[in-house]
Amino acid sequence: MVARPEGLRERKKARTRASIAEAAMTLFAERGFDQVTVAEIAHAVEVSVATVFNYFPTKEDLFFDRQDEVVSQLANAVRARQPAEPFVDACRRDLLNLIDQRDWRVGLAAGMGRFYRMVADSPSLQARSRLMVDRSVTRLTSAIAEELNTTEDDIVASSTAWILVAIQTNLLNQVQRDSLVGLAPEAIAERLTVATNRAFDLLQGPIATLGGGTGPHR
Repeated sequence: MVARPEGLRERKKARTRASIAEAAMTLFAERGFDQVTVAEIAHAVEVSVATVFNYFPTKEDLFFDRQDEVVSQLANAVRARQPAEPFVDACRRDLLNLIDQRDWRVGLAAGMGRFYRMVADSPSLQARSRLMVDRSVTRLTSAIAEELNTTEDDIVASSTAWILVAIQTNLLNQVQRDSLVGLAPEAIAERLTVATNRAFDLLQGPIATLGGGTGPHR
């Protein structure tokens, strides 16, 4: 069966995007994020600066090229949760599964120490990290509101989202600290599992069962 032109174009775009992101990360690792220009990245891939910006609107997007997966993580966990499973349980299970899989989204992939060092050395990357937290809250609030059949400005939906994202952020901050001091990946994973369970154990009362009376929205 002959591939449709649209499929060929999409694959070519995906390869170009991946090539740009890979070249950018190589240069960032060699010289630091703030010392590399978009023009230098474009030159390394042999494309124009305009082409780079077509795929990545900002230089920070080049560094956090998979940020959407991080920003949507907890919202996806809420939407894909088991029937009548509370939001808290779904997010806890999702994070523990990612730890077991040594997933990059919880900072357990190879090379994360170098990644975190670049973030620590760049104020602009630190600012983008904080913005990603805000975006995570927005997406999780939307998912929870949808499941509860309420609005995104509902205090229950927004407060629950802030609490769950705060736990996720604090856990990732611990991973960053452990990585920067050179702790072994397995030790980091073990500490992260303990910390995740301790953090979620703090959530008692109504929030622990919120969402348990309704199945995932379809």
